[in-house]
Amino acid sequence: MHLNAAGRMVQSMWDVISANYPNVSLDAYVVMPDHFHGLVVISDSVGAIHESPGCFVRQSPGCFVPPQRAIRESPLQMTLVARRNMIIPKLIGRFKMQTAKQINTLRNTPGNPLWQRNYWERIVRDQSELQAIRAYIHNNPRKWQSDQLYP
Repeated sequence: MHLNAAGRMVQSMWDVISANYPNVSLDAYVVMPDHFHGLVVISDSVGAIHESPGCFVRQSPGCFVPPQRAIRESPLQMTLVARRNMIIPKLIGRFKMQTAKQINTLRNTPGNPLWQRNYWERIVRDQSELQAIRAYIHNNPRKWQSDQLYP
């Protein structure tokens, strides 16, 4: 994937996330023409997820413990303010806002929507799942020409 100016802006905004969030580090990512994939590693408990009692996803970086019960986010059981204070919605919201502002400035299209309203998130539960997701991200550009949205 060869990035244009907008793609380079997306990449540069992604690269600075860990500077704004000290308990977050970044793993594999790819900027695509119409979407983005990225892995975020949260190093300690920051309110990113609601865990069932007795369930731990990560004890330390690189150390995964299989969950005993389902882990899920519960956006319907919390206020909008509480959800926005969670680390994942906060950093994704900031990322999308900053990239949209910069790209709209570049294109002279102030206020144009750039990103879809929401995003997909997923908890990586073990090392094999992490490797599979990294491979998916790495191979995503090779599949672009077969994508239904390819121009």
